[in-house]
Amino acid sequence: MSTPPTDPRREHPSTYFVQDRSNEEELTRLQIQDQMITAGMGGVLPEQPDPTIFQRVLDVGCGTGGWLIEAAKTYPALAHRSSQDLSGNVPAGGGGREQSNA
Repeated sequence: MSTPPTDPRREHPSTYFVQDRSNEEELTRLQIQDQMITAGMGGVLPEQPDPTIFQRVLDVGCGTGGWLIEAAKTYPALAHRSSQDLSGNVPAGGGGREQSNA
């Protein structure tokens, strides 16, 4: 069993993919990974026959916020977009922010 880190702000190595959210290189890597996974799934909301019916979307565990940003670009009719992540140090679209077209 491992011991907890001495710095409470430091994430435990086995818990999250991103170890240093202030590291721009790591955030860029995560954004590329997010884009590859989304593309591999067939885009945002590929399982929905008509995603344009949605007016609100919540992205929990948003990481860099890339999926929510892509959803907003793909479906501009999404009136309310909200995201949440453990880290407050997330680029636009993440970190608990809500965006609205209304």
